[in-house]
Amino acid sequence: MQNEIIEEKTNYGSELNLVHFKKVNLFGLSKVGKKTLISYIQHFSNKDIDFEIKKEETEEEENETNKINKPNTSLVEDVKRISITYYDTKHLDINLYITNIDDMDLIQNNLDTLLSNSECAIFMIDITKVESFSKISELMPKVYEQMKANIDVGDVPLFFISNKIDLEIKREVSGFEVKELIDHYSSIKNFEISLNLEKNAKDETINDFIIQLCHAISEQEKKYTFKYDSLNLVKINEPMKIPNESLISKYSQNSINLLLLGSSSVGKTAFVQKLFKNIFQEEMMATLGIDIVNTVIESCGHIMKLELWDTVGQERLRSLPAKYFSKGDGFFLLFDVNEKKSFEDITGWIKDIRKARGNANEENFEIKTPDEVLILIGNKIDKIGQRQVTREEAVELANKYNLRYYETSCKQGINLYEILCDIIFQTSATTMRQSTAIILTKRKDQAKSSGTKKKCC
Repeated sequence: MQNEIIEEKTNYGSELNLVHFKKVNLFGLSKVGKKTLISYIQHFSNKDIDFEIKKEETEEEENETNKINKPNTSLVEDVKRISITYYDTKHLDINLYITNIDDMDLIQNNLDTLLSNSECAIFMIDITKVESFSKISELMPKVYEQMKANIDVGDVPLFFISNKIDLEIKREVSGFEVKELIDHYSSIKNFEISLNLEKNAKDETINDFIIQLCHAISEQEKKYTFKYDSLNLVKINEPMKIPNESLISKYSQNSINLLLLGSSSVGKTAFVQKLFKNIFQEEMMATLGIDIVNTVIESCGHIMKLELWDTVGQERLRSLPAKYFSKGDGFFLLFDVNEKKSFEDITGWIKDIRKARGNANEENFEIKTPDEVLILIGNKIDKIGQRQVTREEAVELANKYNLRYYETSCKQGINLYEILCDIIFQTSATTMRQSTAIILTKRKDQAKSSGTKKKCC
């Protein structure tokens, strides 16, 4: 019956460029070789791309740079999207979070944000710098415990990389120390490498690391499941924007409408632009009315049309999106973690949604109905030191109204695809249940009418 309203699995996934994005975290101090490793992975993924050795500043150059530019403390250096082809037959798309752990307190306080739905973690040290090892030794147990808390079944894969083994004479971290650390974790894989290709051009260890990384996070090899496993059940586009409108209209019968709600200047338009165009602008015009962007996604094997509605946030125009609440299948509720008022406004948005959809009465807006999908999002976490809303306050509000909570940075691209996959999975499951119920009701009515004898004239 469900197949009458939702198309069966097709081969349109490749035509529409629909892919799964896996999430991988790479941790290490600055100058341990993280960017060079990424350059090698990109070269491995596409042989047409020349390998580029990333130049690392000397201590003197770094001091000169810091005199001119104030250091930018951030949760991640970059979020790289990499498409890896290995063994010439298997294909893997990953979001690689490159994280500098120089500010250990900042990283440890935000591990739940960095590691939500992460497939695996990579720890990287420079054997000529003992500090790089001591920092990783401090961080690894916390990362492991956080990732274990995010899964229901199995053990998450971990990778430990000791770089610059060609500089044995300058070595400050022994192989025995590394072994003593990693022996506490049954799922960790250890690699000693040199990213100095002039001295180590034929080393196959780096290739072996990439292949084992792909094995560990590919669906075929995976031995664990997430509590929220939407990343493995939803396919989206990269880039998401589909220029062929005929393909969008082809799947318009099965559609999901998602609304972005929140006060003015919380980053709703930036959220859409980063997802669909992978661009970020510090300053942009305020949205007037509602902007709608269309694309096609796949959830649980079914191709669907996705409409993302970027709504106005000004108080004087709040009545405009209220007209569309009943049409929305899922809602993003955005606030700026650096602006207390935008957080305080969230309660009003929740009440407006539940009142318009008939999901609550005037006295109690805290109860969530089965067909409601709301996700609370704290944006602009890249602005370190300006925060006015703590994570604890946001989690408390989310628990009160039975919402899932994420923190993100549209500027850096933190958790955008993870949030999108989560809400698509929830809303598509709800849409399927509702559509099936409608079919069942129609069939019952048809059965009644066919069983009724016609009266003779």
